[in-house]
Amino acid sequence: MNLDLKIRKIPNWPKPGVLFYDVTTLFEDREAFRYVVDEMCKPYLYTRVDKIVGIDARGFLLASSMAYKLGAGVSIVRKKGKLPYKTIARDYSLEYGEGTVEMHEDTIKPGERVIIVDDLVATGGTMKATCELVEQLGGVIVGVSWLVDLPFLHGSEKLVNYQCHYLIKYESEEIDKKTTLQQVQGGEKQESKETSEQVFPEPCVGAFIFDEREKLFLMKSHKWNNQYMIPGGHVELGESMKQALAREVKEETGMDLDFIKFLLHLEAIFPKEFYKKRHFIFFDFYCRASSSQPIILNSEAESYAWIEPAEALKLDLEPYTRKTIEYYLKNKDIVAGTQNFVFTKIKPKIGIIGGSGLENLDILQDKKEEKVNTPYGRTSDVVVTGRIGDPSATRLELADKSSSGHFVDVVIIPRHGREHTIKPTDVNYRANIWAMKELGVTHILAPTACGSLKEEIKPGDFVILDQFIDRTTKREQTFYEGRVCHIPMAEPFCPKLRELIYKTAQQLGIRSHKWGTIITIEGPRFSTKAESYIFRQWGADVVNMTTVPEVVLAREAGICYAAIAMATDYDCWREASEAVTIEMILETMKENAQNMKKLLVEVISKIDYIECGCRETIKTAVL
Repeated sequence: MNLDLKIRKIPNWPKPGVLFYDVTTLFEDREAFRYVVDEMCKPYLYTRVDKIVGIDARGFLLASSMAYKLGAGVSIVRKKGKLPYKTIARDYSLEYGEGTVEMHEDTIKPGERVIIVDDLVATGGTMKATCELVEQLGGVIVGVSWLVDLPFLHGSEKLVNYQCHYLIKYESEEIDKKTTLQQVQGGEKQESKETSEQVFPEPCVGAFIFDEREKLFLMKSHKWNNQYMIPGGHVELGESMKQALAREVKEETGMDLDFIKFLLHLEAIFPKEFYKKRHFIFFDFYCRASSSQPIILNSEAESYAWIEPAEALKLDLEPYTRKTIEYYLKNKDIVAGTQNFVFTKIKPKIGIIGGSGLENLDILQDKKEEKVNTPYGRTSDVVVTGRIGDPSATRLELADKSSSGHFVDVVIIPRHGREHTIKPTDVNYRANIWAMKELGVTHILAPTACGSLKEEIKPGDFVILDQFIDRTTKREQTFYEGRVCHIPMAEPFCPKLRELIYKTAQQLGIRSHKWGTIITIEGPRFSTKAESYIFRQWGADVVNMTTVPEVVLAREAGICYAAIAMATDYDCWREASEAVTIEMILETMKENAQNMKKLLVEVISKIDYIECGCRETIKTAVL
């Protein structure tokens, strides 16, 4: 995004000789503001952050938005005399004067990890003074972030001891001679009514992406009147068209392209469907990508679809995408038949959420640990990443399962923490699933301890769950706060993944049950006999305390999810059994942990692209 076009420049304010960079015009643009917040958060997505410090006054807006996204608190720095409680203060120099900033003396606790945020760094006085205040209070500065940098005033040179990050810089205060004073003062809103900011037609690239099922990727964009279109965008100075295409697709969808071939070009002169007046020259490319990749849409799109090209013509398409599809259908054999393309599936990424007795799975090569913050707070514990299998595999070998070289990337989160200190009610289910999604996980395997409600399910047996009954009462069950999302859950566990797990367990000689309904209770107490009898009457096979809402959130995130329930005991309905205790559960889990590890490793090594509906369900669920 060209942020320069969103920022209003006001000459001779607040004093003669000063060019003021007014970011309020950028903040007014919802897409630009969302883009700025997302970009300013990116360096810190996988870093523990306790506080975001916002500097008076525009820094407050950025800090608050970043804190929400990063799961941190907000502290503020104000000009002298504006804070009501006891303060500490620092003097500083501005481009056009002197000043003093203050913080409450108790706003930062010793050891808290802090990001300091402002809209602009000129002479650097305000930012440097704020850094000194934070350090005086014992805070650890993990980053200093701002929107606009003015390097000709040397402010950032005062911040060389910190990890700095900014989005746009201006090398001088000279205004382009082609820009009128009215345009400078009005920002993008005051541009020429005839051509907006364009001087020449804009070259753009479009990606006509097919997956291994020969389905076409389309996304719905508000920029094109909420019509479906192919992903793409402008070509940056110095980029080749293929480089621009790969960048735009990655930014808009999160996908990597496997193949790119020129298809056709189109010209669009001020299309009425586009949200502003533009003259485009489109260069569209025939591309291939695997639909097993997680789709992460940016703010330009609200939904997507994989669809047969002929069926796509029934959708509300922007006109140039429609022309491209029609061209492709007329020339399909020529376009798709001359490429000698061998589709190489992008390897999946597997998540494991380990339950009781499996908090410290030691099954990974090249193991790394990292703390992850999410918009919903921190995950249950550090996230462990690594891989399983032979790390010498190439991309082509990954597509050929007969190859001996094969590894799979794996992410592990211990559901209750590595020391088992988090009770079921307090597990941050949303943070755990969000982290999995952010890290690119495509499939989740979720081992869980359970109590048996059926005689035939013996302690130590594995149950490949296919249904659940929810008896929880205190848990957040959706990511869609403030919106209505009715996620279909008729088949809550991925059927393809379940089938693979069951067949693998049979091959390994592990006693397992192909079907099972689990009832998830709130806990942390165990069931009464009366409850246990009722659960049996309802048709439940096993009982636990964690599957819900984990399975629901995974479906909302578009991640294939399968739970492997290991019976640790008979629930208290069985008169001949001892009353269940945590010691009994952990002992059984310990005895069977090796079986679970063997099963997980073997299943993970077999997971390839699995065609199922898990990723698609959310598309029709949000109102």
